[in-house]
Amino acid sequence: MNQEDTNNQTGKPGPGELTFHQLYSFLLFSGVSFVSIYLPLVLRETGYSPKDIGFLLSVYNIVGLATILLCGRLLDALRCYRTLIFTGLLLAAFAFSRLLFPGNLAGSLFLIILLATSFLPQGSLIDSYISARYQGLPQYYGRIRSMGSVGYIFFLGVAAVFEIFHPYDPWRLQTWVWGLFGLIILMFGGSSSASMRQIRAQAQAADIIPPDSAAKDTESASSSQKTGIRILGWPMIALLLSLIICWSIIMGINSNFLALYLREELHIRNINIFFIVATLSEIPIIFRSGRILYRKPLGWMLLLAFGAALLRLLTYATLPYALPILLSQLLHSAAYGLFHITVIALINHYFTKYRNTAIAIYAAIPTLSNSLGAMLGGILIQEFGFIGFFRTFLFLVLPIFIPIFLMRRRFLNL
Repeated sequence: MNQEDTNNQTGKPGPGELTFHQLYSFLLFSGVSFVSIYLPLVLRETGYSPKDIGFLLSVYNIVGLATILLCGRLLDALRCYRTLIFTGLLLAAFAFSRLLFPGNLAGSLFLIILLATSFLPQGSLIDSYISARYQGLPQYYGRIRSMGSVGYIFFLGVAAVFEIFHPYDPWRLQTWVWGLFGLIILMFGGSSSASMRQIRAQAQAADIIPPDSAAKDTESASSSQKTGIRILGWPMIALLLSLIICWSIIMGINSNFLALYLREELHIRNINIFFIVATLSEIPIIFRSGRILYRKPLGWMLLLAFGAALLRLLTYATLPYALPILLSQLLHSAAYGLFHITVIALINHYFTKYRNTAIAIYAAIPTLSNSLGAMLGGILIQEFGFIGFFRTFLFLVLPIFIPIFLMRRRFLNL
């Protein structure tokens, strides 16, 4: 058995540890579904106009951008997973529970900033945490992350059955918030001690490598990093970043405004089914991500995923009816699931030395795009309605195909 096989064996989860991680992912993304879908509706119920909601959501995403990047650097330097996760979840529960009650714009702005600082980094934190714990064992990523998708759906189903938003009752919703976030904290605590011991053991093992071997490994990692950048080239890196920005603008429409569109424009009371269908469609791809992570070429998969996101936006812009929009949610499997896995694969292949920082940057780009899209979207919806908003953003992202066409050979063979 070679050294890599030995490391893989010692890094396998202990009894119950994988189950704890799966339940933690399940509950965390139940919380993500709660906040991401209901936050715009909560702001609307507490008396804010679409323009005010756009402003608050843009601040939410801008603050989250800075926090995600900061957390990435802190993890590389200190490996303080437990501190960031525990503190973030407690502050997020407090901020979201207070936003449920009517208040003035200044108070809501403070709570939005607190919620963004504490909650938005949780998605990148779990990716970094899983990657650090299961280093060299990529098959576990899909098993844990797919449970997050199941949790996302589960909470939507529970919310639909119990009609937690109808009628709007902030005291009842506050009970749901603290109950759910309390379970997330307990489940993370159930596995964090054993997992942190494993993470520290891997770090100590790296520190006690003989100097000559360590120097060779450092030189090899540095060479690999430079080779990856040299292979891609800065024009291709700029194209990939631009594509991620355009993709995140489209995905931000779903997270920021789809719930409002379904409820106010199409007068659909039970909107959860749309998000359930979308999340169900992504589970097979996320679960099988262990194989996709190492498959090439990746350019074709990026193009397919972006095309699916674009087609769904086109449906919103041209077919404002419940059934077409419901069917378009099936495209989420490629629009989100395939795109996310492919970007992670690109990071693993070309940017291995600073993987956590690269993941944080990737998580931060949609946050920035969402903030700009939310601010502009709130204004466009108020002036031109939802259909005008969708069509404007559709034309804004189409020019990305020009550089893709010009660099098509290299792009498609990434």
